Amino acid sequence: MGEWMIPVFAKSLLLTLLLEEIFAGVWHVSRKDLCLVFLVNVLTNPPVVFVYYMAVWKAWHPLWLIILLLEGLAVMAEALYYKKYAERIKYPLLFSFAANLFSYSAGKLAVFLLR
Repeated sequence: MGEWMIPVFAKSLLLTLLLEEIFAGVWHVSRKDLCLVFLVNVLTNPPVVFVYYMAVWKAWHPLWLIILLLEGLAVMAEALYYKKYAERIKYPLLFSFAANLFSYSAGKLAVFLLR
C-alpha cells in the first residue's frame, strides 16, 4: 500500500460523486438533498474503498462477499443519514440501495470498457 492509493481513492470518490449526483437528479431530489448525497458519499466511500483494498491486499476470500458486506453497510449508513436529514427523499433505503447499485454497476462497466 503506498502512493498509488491516493489516485485510487480520488478516482473512486469522484466517479461515485458524479454518478450518485446524476442519479439523485433523475430521482428529482431537492437542492439541499443533492448536497446531502454529496456529503454522505464523502463520508462512506473512502472507508469502503480502503477496507476493500485491504481485503484484496490481505487476500481475504471470497471477495464478492466482502463487496456485498461493504456495499450493504454503505447502503444502510447512507439510508440512515437520508432518513434523518433529507428534505424530500421519501424512501431513503430504496434511494440508497438504487443509487449505490447504479454507481457500483456503472463503475464496474466503465472499468470493463476501459480495459
